[in-house]
Amino acid sequence: MRRANARGFTLIELMITVAILGVIAAVAITAYSKNIKRARRTEIVGDVAKISILQETAFRVRGHYVSTTATTYNGFPGFYPSAAAFAGAGQRKASVFWDIQDPGYHLDGTADGPHFRGGGGEHGFDALDFMPDGGDSRCSYASHSGMGLVTDPVTNSLVQEMPNGAYLGVMFVDDDRFKLRPWFINMAACDLDDDGKYWFFFNTSYNSRVSDELHLPGANIHRGAY
Repeated sequence: MRRANARGFTLIELMITVAILGVIAAVAITAYSKNIKRARRTEIVGDVAKISILQETAFRVRGHYVSTTATTYNGFPGFYPSAAAFAGAGQRKASVFWDIQDPGYHLDGTADGPHFRGGGGEHGFDALDFMPDGGDSRCSYASHSGMGLVTDPVTNSLVQEMPNGAYLGVMFVDDDRFKLRPWFINMAACDLDDDGKYWFFFNTSYNSRVSDELHLPGANIHRGAY
C-alpha cells in the first residue's frame, strides 16, 4: 500500500510558532526577574530589621547605639563592604564575602569622638555581631548613630549629635526625634539587578519599619516600584 503524503508545516506557521514562543519566553523571563528582585528585597528588609534588634541589644549592654559609619550616604563612604568591592573587571560582582578581619568590619582603630563614643571596639559590625546569612551580600550596609543631646567630654559643654552627611542626612537633620535622645539610622545600598543603580533601604530608632521610598537627587539611585 502506498503511504499517504504527510503534510509539513508551512514557513508562515513556523514563523508564527517561533513568535509565540518568543513572547512566552519574554514574559517568563520578566516575571522571573521580578520574583528574584522581590526575594532579594525580602532578604535585605530582614537584614536591616535585624540590625535594629541588634542595636537595641547593644544599647542595653553598652549604654549607646553602635556606629559603623560617620555619615548617612554621601557616595556611601563607611558602608561595608565598600562600593568599590562590588566592581569587577568590567562587570559588577554578584556578591561580596564579609571578612571579620577587615578594618572596615571591626573598626578597632577608630578614635573616640562624635558618633563613635568609646572609639574602636565599641563600634563596627562586630560590636553589633551582624553578618548577613551565608556571610556574603549583594548590598553595602551601614549604621549611623548618635547620642542626641550629650556632654562633650573635652569641653564639658552640651552638644547635639545629629545625623551627618548628604542625601539621607537631609531627611533627618531637623527632626526633633534626633535632638534629645540616642538614635540610629540603619541603611543598605543594593544593586539588585546589576545595572549600576542602587536601591536604598533604611529604618531608624524611632521607626523600625524598613523603607525604600527615597525621593532624593542622584544619578545612581533607583526610584519607584520594582
